[in-house]
Amino acid sequence: MKIVQIEYLVKQGAFSRSTAWRKILREIKAAIAAVVWPSQSDFFALILV
Repeated sequence: MKIVQIEYLVKQGAFSRSTAWRKILREIKAAIAAVVWPSQSDFFALILV
């Protein structure tokens, strides 16, 4: 999957500028990039167990 836009719902305070937040954001982006849409499929679902 490719991220085309990021919308921040809340981006205030020191945490939004922290090293911890940057690490979390990198991990989220990497996880999304690792998702592959199944070829020849009309739909895609993530099932969380």
